[in-house]
Amino acid sequence: MPKLYEYLGILLVLRSDDHEPIHFHAFHNGNEVAVLLYVKNGIVHTVRYQERKGKFSPAKMRDLKEFVSKHKNALLLAYIQYNLGVRFKTVKITKRIK
Repeated sequence: MPKLYEYLGILLVLRSDDHEPIHFHAFHNGNEVAVLLYVKNGIVHTVRYQERKGKFSPAKMRDLKEFVSKHKNALLLAYIQYNLGVRFKTVKITKRIK
């Protein structure tokens, strides 16, 4: 399970045995949210969030949505690269992105 990003304590990971649609799992304080990317012509056109376990606080959900909105195409690229066998190092971001 590659850990791609850690943003303000939120961990974004891929699971190797996952299914369509393209998605990532976000974890914070024992809670889990699936981040689903819907792609058309190679571009992420829609992002949806599904609570899987527990519930992110409203502030953490805003942090997650802010991060994904600014990095959705990088997340798509990471998904593609992962499926091509590229290894990842976790990128840790401790300051709020603007």
